[in-house]
This record gives sequence, C-alpha cells and structure tokens, in this order.
Amino acid sequence: MRYLRTIAPLVAITLFATGVAWLVGRLPVMEMTEQWVSDLRVATLSPAEPQHPQIVIAAITEETLELFPYRSPVDRDFLSNLLQSLENKGAKAMLLDIILDQATEPKKDTKLKLTLKNLTTPIAVSYTDSNQRLTDKQIAFIDEYVPKNLLGFANLEKDPYNNTVRTIFPGKKLEDGKFLPGVVSVLATKLGVSPPKESTLISWRGRPDDEAKSPPFRSFPAHLIPMLPDAWFLDKIVLIGVDLSMTDRHRTPFSVVAHQAKGLERFGTPGIVVHAHVLAQILAGRQSVEMSREAQVALLFVVAIIGLFLAWKPFSTLTLRMIVSFVSLVGFWVLSFWVFYKGGPLVPMVSSTLAFAFSLGAGNHYVSREQRKAGKFIKGAFSRYLSPHVVDILIKNPDKLSLGGEQRQMTAFFSDIAGFSSISEKLTPEELVGLLNEYLTAMCDIIAKHHGTVDKFEGDAIIAFWGAPLNQPNHATLACRAAIDMKKHLASMRVRLKNEGRPELMVRMGLNSGPMVVGNMGSKQRMDYTIMGDAVNLAARLEGANKFYKSDLMISDATYNLAKNDVDVRKLDVVRVIGKKEPVTIYQLLDNKGEVVGNHADLITRFNAGLVDYKKRDYANAANKFQHALEIDKMDGPSQTYFLRCQEYITTPPATDWDGVFQFTAKG
Repeated sequence: MRYLRTIAPLVAITLFATGVAWLVGRLPVMEMTEQWVSDLRVATLSPAEPQHPQIVIAAITEETLELFPYRSPVDRDFLSNLLQSLENKGAKAMLLDIILDQATEPKKDTKLKLTLKNLTTPIAVSYTDSNQRLTDKQIAFIDEYVPKNLLGFANLEKDPYNNTVRTIFPGKKLEDGKFLPGVVSVLATKLGVSPPKESTLISWRGRPDDEAKSPPFRSFPAHLIPMLPDAWFLDKIVLIGVDLSMTDRHRTPFSVVAHQAKGLERFGTPGIVVHAHVLAQILAGRQSVEMSREAQVALLFVVAIIGLFLAWKPFSTLTLRMIVSFVSLVGFWVLSFWVFYKGGPLVPMVSSTLAFAFSLGAGNHYVSREQRKAGKFIKGAFSRYLSPHVVDILIKNPDKLSLGGEQRQMTAFFSDIAGFSSISEKLTPEELVGLLNEYLTAMCDIIAKHHGTVDKFEGDAIIAFWGAPLNQPNHATLACRAAIDMKKHLASMRVRLKNEGRPELMVRMGLNSGPMVVGNMGSKQRMDYTIMGDAVNLAARLEGANKFYKSDLMISDATYNLAKNDVDVRKLDVVRVIGKKEPVTIYQLLDNKGEVVGNHADLITRFNAGLVDYKKRDYANAANKFQHALEIDKMDGPSQTYFLRCQEYITTPPATDWDGVFQFTAKG
C-alpha cells in the first residue's frame, strides 16, 4: 500500500507532463516552432545521397523563353517537339507541369493536342481548378484539350502558417464529386507504383555533394534536350517544368537557409523540383520522416520519465540540478539532430522539451512538498522577518530560534520621510496609508534586491541592515547601492506623485558600518531579529544629520572606506554627533562609481574647491566658490549650507584654536 502511495503520484506526474506537452505542442506558435526546428534539420542535415538515377528535369529557363516571341503561354510547338524528342530518345515516362488553360496559335495548339493524344510514353499533365484562380472558361479549355486520363492536380500542399511545402498532396474531389489524384500520383500509378492515399510528410532527398552543391536530380535546359545524347534520357522519367526566378517557386524546409543560397535557389524551390522529390519518395517506397502519433506520444512519455528522474534524484544544490537538467536537455537535442543526420526520423523536439520541463517542474514541486510542509510553521511564525534569507536560515537551522546574538561587522541603514507629520495632516487616513504602503513596498523591494534585511518600521522610518544573517563581506557596497537605487526610485516617484496631485516625498537616509550585535532579542514569547550597538546609533544620527546639510543620503567614513571602490561621494564635513566624543568624517553618497557626470560633476568640482578654502579659513573665497557651485544648481543643499556658514564666519569667525570639527547641537 505504501508502495502504491509512492508510485501513484509519479505515474500521475508523468502522464500529466505527457498530456500537457502534447496539448501545448498543438498550439499554433508551438507547431510553428516545431516545424522550424524540423525544417532546419532537413535543410542542413539531410543525409547525402547519390543523384537520382531515373529522374531527370527538363527545365524551361529564361534562355528557353527568349527563343519565342512571347513568354506566356509556353510555345505549344516547342512543347510538342520536346515531348516527341523525349519519346524518340526512349524516355520511360514524362510529367508536364505546364497548365494548358488557354488557346494560343491554332496550328501549334492542334499539334500539341495531337501529340498528347498519340504519345505511347506514359505521361501525366498538370491540372488545377477555380481555387487556383482559374476561370470556368480556362477549366473548360483544359478539360477539352487534354485527355482526362493524363490529368492530375499540380497543387502543392502548404501549411497554414507560412505556406511551406512539407507534405505530399494526394489529390482532391472535383466539383462533380470524382476524386482526382495529384499529378505525381497519376504518373506513379502509370508506372505501376501505388502512391499514398493521404497527406504524408515528404522525405526530401539530400544532395550528393554538399561542397559542390550538386542538385539531387539532373537538370537540363529544355531547349537543349533535342541536341543532347539519347542515352541521357533512355529509360529516364523526365519532369518538364519552369525554373524561373519569380514563377512557380515555393517555400520548403530548405528556405530556412535560403539566404545563404546563390542564384535562383534564394527565391525558393521550383514546383517541378518538389514534384521530383515526391516522385523519388513514391518510387523508392520511402517512409515519411515523421514519427507516427503513437511513437511521438511514447517519446514524450519517456522524456517525461527522464525529467521526473532528475527531479527525484537528490542534488547538493539547486544550481547543480539545473546544470544537469540543462546538459541532459542539450544532449537530447544533439541526439535528435544526429538521429536525423544518420537517416532517422524527425524527432519532435519542442514538444519533447515541454514534456521534460513540465515533468521536471512538477516533480520538483512534488519532491519539495514535504520540505515545504516542514517549514510551513516556521514561515508562518516568522513571516515578520521580511528578509527571505532570515526565513530560509531559520527553516534550515531551527536551533537559531533561541534567544541571543553575535557581534559582526555590518552596515546599518536608517531612513525617514522629511516633514511626514505635515504630510499626514493633509491626507485622509486611507490616503495616508495608501501612500505609506506604496513607499514602504518600493523601498523594501530595493533592499531585498540588494540582499538586505529589513529590521523594522517605526512609522514612516525604515531600519535595515547588511551583513547578517548571511555573511556578506561586501555589506557596505550592497547597502550603498541599495540606498542609491532608493534615491533614484524616489526621484521618479516624486514626479509621478506631483502629476497625480499627491504630496511629494523627500527622504533622508543614513548609513554606518562597524561592529554590531545581531540576533533574536526579546522574550521567549516575543522576539525580534534586530541589531544593536554604537555603530547602529551613529547610522541613526547620520540620517538626522542630513537636515544640517540639506542633503538626502549621508554615510560615515567607515562605510566609505569599505565601499570607496564602488561608489562616488563628496566629503561634507568632520563632525561630532550628539552622544559621541570622537569626530566622524561624513560624506554625501552620490552614485555608483563613475556615474557622476555632466553638470553634476562640475558642481561637485566647484563645491570641493570651496571646501578647500573653507578648511584654510579663507571664508570669503570659499563663499564665492560655493556661490559658483549654486549657479549650476541653486537647490544644492550642501553648497547652500556652506555658503551661509561662510557668511557667518566672515563676520564672526570661529576661535583660533578651533580644530575644524563641526559640533552638532541637536540630533537632527
């Protein structure tokens, strides 16, 4: 019973993958893709074969038509003489792929009509109907002009997507209800060979020599045939048709590489050549290169089993599973191409790939179901740990649920919306909640994208960190890049909010790196995975310190030293924050490395020049340079701050023993 409970889902998955792959494979887009892959194999890998020994093509070319006073219809006297010449040379059979649907010169018409009637060599003549845009008068002319036992449909069966010829046209019923076979089938019957009764995939004949590009069938210009040796046509089946650039040319599997062809081949395959391939297949009794429907379903089932096996087999990592699956799939494709190259059938590759993918996906889902059940409680209990990394680690290591922490080198992040209280007073509770949720969602998505962990929300404030629970040596760079992306997103968000008539959000952010305690803090009934320590407090102070410089994104020298190869900054000041005695060098985080360009770069250059004079206590020159920076952007907060500070120091300079460290008198 237990064995059945195990095997039944596996059988169900295999049958499901097989059935879905079969159904999806019947969708038009999938059928088109499958056909293209098959065409590519036919065009590039058809096995080389000797030039057909029996079939010869008499091609009516441009040089042939130049011999006559008019191009169309083809000169009837010429056709009559050509047929008589081929009979005299001992041709075994002939196919005339010319529609004789209208009168020309009476004497010539009569001559050809008598020739067709009196030929002793078996011959089939192309016929068509009103579906091919012939009028009733033209059809009546054919019926009266050509003996009915010679006629066969010249139609080529084409797929509905891109008009590619891939199958043998068996024939169809006429308006009087009688069935008329295709012209090749008529000729094959006259030669004592039974043609297929239904549509069959053409087994295209390969070239004898790929390098020389020799054609699969010998072909001679029709107007030269009377002058050629009789032995070349003795006991040969001669197919007569046009080989012109824009007439009776058709898209075939070889068209997928037609752009590489030279001469007339780039325009498609002549209809008479298609007939030659079909006739060669019928005469040789060659089977269709298409797998039977039963064989295709069996193949899908086998491939689905392979996909399920890979899903069931334990791998050390998901990456390894993906690599093995990809290599297996590539191997299947290579094998399928090789099978056709060696004369095998056209294996359905797209639907087989779908069966493999569906089975692998469903199998992975089933195999991991018990693991998901085991982790369901933990995910529910700790869903407030917004970082997926935390939840994953807790699932893999439940012992980490105990209280306690560890000290790590990390980067802390604090952000706050400027003037949020005044914004909240202008909005209804519903509008406020909607705006806040929209903002917090976007910011948290960016933090998650850069592998950070959101610690908590305090109203509109966000606290996050990098460096735990995963060990992230580049925690400072990750945090800086996340903050830069948040700043860029907020810029575009403000434009949209303004256009929607909603309050614009100006956000201050602060980052600091250093030793922090991280872990589960609280009680056994309620705990938070959070950070603590002086380095955390400094990050909070830097967020507030943005007010003093009218800046948006401030980092400490500790963070800058860790991420300086990856980001661009401008030095703002050396300060003492409330609660700390040691001075801290602070920077405004501008952008990723090398992305500060144009006017913004010029502004930073002017600001830095002013800062040099400021440090020299040359406040007058410094003020001029900061004002010069404001000419580029009058809203640049740090330049405004230093310009006003220099104005103050010009009249009331600091003490002579001042160490240049700016002392904050408030938290910000």
